[in-house]
Amino acid sequence: MKNKSLFLFLVSLVFFTSIVPYLAFSTSKNTFLHFVITNQSGLPKFNSLVEIVLPPEWKNQPCVVLSDSNDTVKLPFIRKSNESGDRLLVQISLASLEEKKIIIKKGDTSKIQDQIVSPSAPGTDFLFVNYKEAILISTEADNRIRFFSNDGKQFSPESVPLVLGEGKSYTLRTGSPQLVNIKSEKPLYVYASSINYQKDNTKIEAGDSDTTTLYTNFGFIYVHKHIWISSYEETEINLFDENGRNVFSKKLSANSGHYLDHLPPGPYKIISTHPVTIQFGYLDDENFSFIHGPLNQIHGYAFGDLLVQSLQPNTTIEISWEKKGKQKHQFKDVFEFETFKPIDEFLPKQPEYTYFSLESNYPVRVCSFSSGNNFGGEYITGNTLSFNDRQFRIITTRVSKEFSKEQTNLIELIGLTNDTDVVISGAVNKKITLQKNTHFDVPSSTPLEKIAIESSSDMMVCQLHNYTNKGLFYNIPALSDNTIVISSNGSFGEGIVQDIPDQGQGIISWFKIKEFFRNVVHIPYLPLTFFFVGLIGIFTAILLIVLNKMESHIREKREKKIEPMKPIEEQKEKVQPEVPAIEESEASKPITNEEKPVFKYQIPDLNTINKNIVYPTLHKVDEIPEFHRTTPDIKKPEKEDVGVVSEKKPTDEITEIQPVVQSPSDKHTIQSNVVLDPGSANRLFYESQLQCFSNAYMVSSSAKKLPQGVHEYLRKIDLNLQDQTRISNLMRSLPIMEESAKAIALCKKLKIAYYISSYPLPQKILGISIIPVSEWKHNSIQ
Repeated sequence: MKNKSLFLFLVSLVFFTSIVPYLAFSTSKNTFLHFVITNQSGLPKFNSLVEIVLPPEWKNQPCVVLSDSNDTVKLPFIRKSNESGDRLLVQISLASLEEKKIIIKKGDTSKIQDQIVSPSAPGTDFLFVNYKEAILISTEADNRIRFFSNDGKQFSPESVPLVLGEGKSYTLRTGSPQLVNIKSEKPLYVYASSINYQKDNTKIEAGDSDTTTLYTNFGFIYVHKHIWISSYEETEINLFDENGRNVFSKKLSANSGHYLDHLPPGPYKIISTHPVTIQFGYLDDENFSFIHGPLNQIHGYAFGDLLVQSLQPNTTIEISWEKKGKQKHQFKDVFEFETFKPIDEFLPKQPEYTYFSLESNYPVRVCSFSSGNNFGGEYITGNTLSFNDRQFRIITTRVSKEFSKEQTNLIELIGLTNDTDVVISGAVNKKITLQKNTHFDVPSSTPLEKIAIESSSDMMVCQLHNYTNKGLFYNIPALSDNTIVISSNGSFGEGIVQDIPDQGQGIISWFKIKEFFRNVVHIPYLPLTFFFVGLIGIFTAILLIVLNKMESHIREKREKKIEPMKPIEEQKEKVQPEVPAIEESEASKPITNEEKPVFKYQIPDLNTINKNIVYPTLHKVDEIPEFHRTTPDIKKPEKEDVGVVSEKKPTDEITEIQPVVQSPSDKHTIQSNVVLDPGSANRLFYESQLQCFSNAYMVSSSAKKLPQGVHEYLRKIDLNLQDQTRISNLMRSLPIMEESAKAIALCKKLKIAYYISSYPLPQKILGISIIPVSEWKHNSIQ
């Protein structure tokens, strides 16, 4: 009875210790959100901003974004709030076809949130005013592009989309300034230009020059003539033209720069082992461009005056010039600015530039503009260093009066949502309301003055100087990138999660357990900490009591077994007589309480049966009926039972592996087109599954490796030179085998959606479904 009570007590204790932590964790099941971010394109994405919409219960709740692979690594993000809820713009870098997991948890353990870097990644959605030309550069092959006006109507061309290959460019021209929306299937780089530069053209109109800047390790640029590259680490850099030829390769030392002016005009792909600041365009004597780099360190070239603007109070900067030594400056307040003049001598028809290195304790905004006349334009980042923002602080530059006394600077506002209220103050005071896909120009004739812009919703701001039909060259930031997909608990969206369900999965996870022990003394965790400490104390006390009682019980048993020696005569009376062997006639007698036989237990020897040993058995009054006994006269049934495997003679050995033969009636004919590689075709043939596919394709050169019997089930296709180029690009950008690259190239050639592979590959490559050969039956192939 005591043992039963003890057992019930222990079971209740285990149940209690299991259910209470479950309930404790489930009350905070929305403390953590798990997301998977996937780059579905073959292009690496550097410092991309992905948007995550938080659940309603997370509104105004402090949070931090962590990497799932290393939950001590915090990812920088921007938090934006409106009436519908909060959303995060998380900055993350992704390799081609890479998948990363992140964790968002409530309660920011850091005092200062990491700030983002101004993004330079490409995208698939752009909205801008085209004043003269827009240069589009495709990052991947077969990129379908459409153009829309501000009223949503498609134009140029009207119905058939423009298709560009990797590294190829297209120039969109408009006769007058027009708001344009560009949408593409794969990422693009877009540059606005009004520079009338042509190679060997010496009669360029004065002021028709400008540059722009990217900070990246992989991207596409458009070069009129000049390139300046600035490194932060020892870096190997390569430039490729639109035909894929390597036209420049150099190893830069850390914290150094390099100038190029020998490349012909056109698009170029840049690949470097570490991120670099690259400034490019055409420079004569007029320029206006922002210079981007890491958070607290910017290396680049000044083309005249250099303007530095603070984004945080008490910001200290130190600039190291190529020829003028070092300069220090401290900003006490936010959005103060200071101009520096590193260039004293200007030469006609020659670009003046000098290398500088700037370090600061907080991020700053850096702009290079000409000392005299000013032309050019750039999109400006907001207070969060994102191009889509609600607060902008602008410093107007000098206004040129060379061509007209009425020349002004233009501040261009672009609306992204309906009913966006904008308040402009400072050198210009104005209130306007922007609608979606509209723009408004604010003129300013006061140089080097502050202008503050506040809006009720996100918008974009572009600074333009003087003429809008010449001297313009600037990068157009993308609104979104649909090749970056975010998933959470089965919800998917094109670069953005719109509706997130209740995140209840993984209520007790290893991450939560680590978080609890890391924050046991923090106020939100104190109730749970006190509960566990008390529970452990109670459990320890009960365990000690149980062990003490068990020890007492064992001691009592030992004392009972040790009794004093009795006389030999008394012991003889207790000795039981030997039990003779039980005869067959006695076996049927019932055993009464008065006569209980004593059995001797032995482990029998299976080789020799000892008849003298009595084995314990069950006794019945009635004799066992005859039909329960098996006699040698009972014949075996003519047919063997189902499931019984007959023994084979030694001569029936299998000398050759044959395909598994199945009845044709058990097979289902697959009508869909599929592509196979030699490994998957060989396996399907030997499993007698290959004949199920009525349209199985393979590259002819790959089929030569297969036995002759496999060929009759395959449709063999030859590849051309374009296909071979695609195979080379796939093997260069992806870690795959040559046979896989051939199969994927054949899929693209024949527009086949399924590839049954014998190699471990992602689920999708270039829009093609990759099906492992061992799992093809579980996929919906008809």
